Amino acid sequence: MPLNSGKCIILTAIEEELKDRHQDRVGIAVSGGSDSIALLHAVSVYSKNTHIHISTATVDHGLRNEAKAEANFCAKFAHELGVEHDILCIKNWNLNKNLQDQARTLRYELLTEWAHKKNLSLILTAHTANDQAETVLMRLARAAGADGLAGIPHCRELNGITILRPLLRVFRGDLREYLRHRNIHWVEDSSNNDQRFERVRARETLAILERFGLTTKALVDVASNLTQVKSALAWYTQLEVKALMRVDNGDILINREDFYKLPKEMKRRLLVRVLLWIGGGVYPPRRNSVNNVLNAITEIRNITLNGCILLHQGDDVRLCREFQAVQDVVSSINDIWDRRWRFSGSVSKSQDVIIRALREDGLRQCPNWHQTGRPRLALLASPSVWEGTKLIFAPQAGLKGPWEFELVEQDVDFYSKDILD
Repeated sequence: MPLNSGKCIILTAIEEELKDRHQDRVGIAVSGGSDSIALLHAVSVYSKNTHIHISTATVDHGLRNEAKAEANFCAKFAHELGVEHDILCIKNWNLNKNLQDQARTLRYELLTEWAHKKNLSLILTAHTANDQAETVLMRLARAAGADGLAGIPHCRELNGITILRPLLRVFRGDLREYLRHRNIHWVEDSSNNDQRFERVRARETLAILERFGLTTKALVDVASNLTQVKSALAWYTQLEVKALMRVDNGDILINREDFYKLPKEMKRRLLVRVLLWIGGGVYPPRRNSVNNVLNAITEIRNITLNGCILLHQGDDVRLCREFQAVQDVVSSINDIWDRRWRFSGSVSKSQDVIIRALREDGLRQCPNWHQTGRPRLALLASPSVWEGTKLIFAPQAGLKGPWEFELVEQDVDFYSKDILD
């Protein structure tokens, strides 16, 4: 696809994405590759007439020797454009987990934290049509459903920040031609040729499939079509959320009989909504794992997934926080506990007071916990306030005081939140 003879398609894409958003501060994630360098340059051109303030950041994963040099390249290019730049370093690697999944999660955590510090509400990333096609192909190989084949979302909310991908229908060849035309250089990531990575293998496979008519554009169109299907399913699921689910102190209650009547795909979506709201995480659990939870509901047995536990309580299914996921989570009363709970009120000697899970030792100090109607396993993971070894506040277990715990995401957020953005 050649550049337009007038305004090039890259600049057109940027203008169409930003003109109606009325943003005066925009963040851009820059890696040094052709895609992100073209994005940064195009946004800087657009900003000349709109007075948008641009901040950029490069995430140094620390996994390759050349990563530091690439981050410095990005900083130099940004400064040449008169744009501020920060280098964000990932340090909390768990070598026992999938590095690619970790990299993706930690990268977005760092970028959204950075955006909050910079007072940004919007981050642009340089995902292209090629990235979209590769993603659809990889998910097709995993027999993904509508959500998976919808590919990379054009826009999503993450940790209170909007992630926007304005180049998702622009091809990498156009971006590189844009840079060559302006004599702008970029860096090549050596891992782009590493056969150990699934995306590299997908890229090479796609080049073969194009000879049989399965083109990059065709896969991009598949993603676009399935995005519409996904939106329709999300709308109907939203109606079922409001009709079937009740929020109880951060837990979710679902009437088992009413849940049985739903189509399986709708049940799966409802469960994913709950698991992400309670357990957190950026991406939904695997389909097979969710199917195991659906089977547990049918068989009336408890099960854990995504830091949540599913319990059976009379005619209801209760989904709540799993104790093992929070047993070691401790915060001060001025911080958010388990990214869900905010304490309000004042206590003396606040520096000696902490928030942690109630645990067994706390439950023993709540003689009336049976009267709350909440299961023991749910209460063990509930938030409580401690002064040394003394429990002073555990409202969900019946130990009250002149303070409050409130959800960071209120009940209304659960009922209004989009399904699987």
